[in-house]
Amino acid sequence: PTETTYEVVLDPPEKTFYDDPQLSYSIEKSLKQWDKKRSEWFQLHPSFAAGAHDRILLVTGSQPSPCKNPIGDHLLLRCFKNKVDYCRIHNCEVYYSNLHLHPKMDSYWSKLPIIRSAMIAHPEVEWIWWLDADAIFTDMEFKIPLERYKDHNLVVHGWSNMVYAE
Repeated sequence: PTETTYEVVLDPPEKTFYDDPQLSYSIEKSLKQWDKKRSEWFQLHPSFAAGAHDRILLVTGSQPSPCKNPIGDHLLLRCFKNKVDYCRIHNCEVYYSNLHLHPKMDSYWSKLPIIRSAMIAHPEVEWIWWLDADAIFTDMEFKIPLERYKDHNLVVHGWSNMVYAE
């Protein structure tokens, strides 16, 4: 029999933002100085720093209950497979959630707590890309023009009169 040895990598003894008792995945508490906290985390975890500038986590999800139409869940599964295939081709991570993480935020608002939790749980990614559950990639060669968005912390697609309307 062959022997396998595993190297245990322990977290550094220095404290990170995860050790802060004020840190919350909850949407109610604002997360201040995220860029600074993330930078300090990278200094303690240098193996994640390489390639971080173009690391993408695709986040998607659906409602917790089954679809009313029996074909709906089948179609959601096929849409999810499409996203997984895209992520495999482009070396992205994918995260799927069917939870409502906040009791007052359901429907399209439920994505905000999911995005917040993904941001905190995955400081190694530079980009969190929300894609609705029923969206599919029709061009598997499409690449996000990350260079175009390098100076932005949030990119929202939509019509200006609907996104920025008062």
